[in-house]
Amino acid sequence: MELGLHVYSKNNIKKNKDFLLKTAFEFSKDEKQQQVEKVLLSEIISSGTKNQTKIYKFVDSSEELSDIVGLIALSASKIAIHKTSVFPCAQLDLLFINHKYRKDTYTELEDSTLGEELMQTAISLVLSLANQIGIRYITLIPLGHEEKLVNFYKKFNFDYIEKGSDFMYLNLRNVK
Repeated sequence: MELGLHVYSKNNIKKNKDFLLKTAFEFSKDEKQQQVEKVLLSEIISSGTKNQTKIYKFVDSSEELSDIVGLIALSASKIAIHKTSVFPCAQLDLLFINHKYRKDTYTELEDSTLGEELMQTAISLVLSLANQIGIRYITLIPLGHEEKLVNFYKKFNFDYIEKGSDFMYLNLRNVK
């Protein structure tokens, strides 16, 4: 497998909206979770058509896997640290893996999951931007504060901004 990254333009999102919502992905088998995933994806697509977020799709360039394997969405934002200082940041609006591939690890990805690979790519994209413009943090909101998701983000050194906050952040100065 060889992951290829493609950014959707505003017009491409509009053209592919139905495909992305109805055909492009296998969603969770759990009906409640599937509904949550579809709502989140719909919201991100809507934001993408308004240029409020950039959506990147991941495909297998080697064509071993024929589907879109995942999406990430990034937007510009700001973060208040301890309610005293405000810093520009990139917000990870969505990290979505096609349900077919969520649990698999791939030797081609150094025995990583697609989620881990997409997260690394999101961090790399933001780091390259941070070298050009003033971005110091990446923020995100873990869906439902699920322990499994929080632990996944903590593997990448994300932490809650402060106790009781919805937001987690990664200080880019701590990324090697």
